[in-house]
This record gives sequence, structure tokens and C-alpha cells, in this order.
Amino acid sequence: EQRFPSIQLARKRMLEEHNLFSILSRNIEKLHQPYPPSGETILCRKAFWKKHPLARIQCVIEKSFRILSGRVSRLIQQDHKS
Repeated sequence: EQRFPSIQLARKRMLEEHNLFSILSRNIEKLHQPYPPSGETILCRKAFWKKHPLARIQCVIEKSFRILSGRVSRLIQQDHKS
């Protein structure tokens, strides 16, 4: 019974100070910036592509390359299994 206040204090510290979510919450509050630091706005994909058409072309090329390389690697794996 004499140790009960110490146990309560340790429990309170664990829940409020050393809890993972408590630590994350404190750090997020410190580091949060409500607006983009560069002053630019964040655009959705459609608006970004409309504003930057070359980026859309680059994205299509990269996606096509990923799809083709995946298909080629699957074909190679199938040939090795046969």
C-alpha cells in the first residue's frame, strides 16, 4: 500500500510520456507545417498533369517501362521453368 502512489505515478508517466503514440503526437505537433514551405500549392494528379504536360509523358513512359519489364521477366522465368 505504501508503494501505490509510486505505482500510479509510474503508470501515468508510462501512458503520458513514454507511450509510442504520445511521443509521435508531441513530435508531429512540433514538426507540423500547415502550408507547403515553398509556397506552392499541392495539386491532384489531373491538375498537375494539366499544368505540367511533360511530366505526364514521363509518367506514361515510366509506367510502360515497368509493365513491359515485368512481363519480360515473367516470360524469362517461364522459359527457365520449362
